[in-house]
Amino acid sequence: EYAGEPLATRGLPLVFYGVEGTDMREANSPSWFNPHECTVVLDYVKALLQVRGKPVAPEDIGVITPYNKQAQKITRLLMAANLPCGGGRGIKVGSTELFQGQERKVIIISTVRSSANQIGFDVKHNLGFLQNPKRFNVATTRACALMILVGNPHVLVTDPHWGTLLRECIRLGAYRGVTPPTVASGGGGHGGDGPERGGGDENDLAADRLLGGLGGG
Repeated sequence: EYAGEPLATRGLPLVFYGVEGTDMREANSPSWFNPHECTVVLDYVKALLQVRGKPVAPEDIGVITPYNKQAQKITRLLMAANLPCGGGRGIKVGSTELFQGQERKVIIISTVRSSANQIGFDVKHNLGFLQNPKRFNVATTRACALMILVGNPHVLVTDPHWGTLLRECIRLGAYRGVTPPTVASGGGGHGGDGPERGGGDENDLAADRLLGGLGGG
């Protein structure tokens, strides 16, 4: 358990930090990045490396993002802060596919997407986390002790899997950041009576399995 902000987990192995950044592209590059999320990731990495009494080793931290450009931006930001990246004893930053079959003590996930009108583009080109259950599953099962999610809750809630995880984070007190949308029980979407659980929903069960697996090692 991490007691001090921004890592106050309140006994949970999970933090969902909501931001309203801007997803951007450079010139004709098909890959996206989100500068605000990059700085949030940097802040969390610094906090992890400076935990009083028991700092996390750089090689125990992984940063997962679905876009290569975001991985590049985060890596450059970490290196500019003189933090070790890559190699056997550095912070690993990369795509979901790069982390397939691997685990880290702490995983930070930068979801990037902050424009709902670009989700169709992602689906068409097999990019991003939204509407991609396999990529969601891989990304959210790489952490052994702590998972930190960074993303726009108003966009992520439109996806049934991310929406369910967002609802669970709110219910468990693991959410912080911008004011989240009101999340209906039973999956992603707007409206409803708040973050109460729905019974028997497969997405709720998936979230239970995810939360049960975290911190179990």
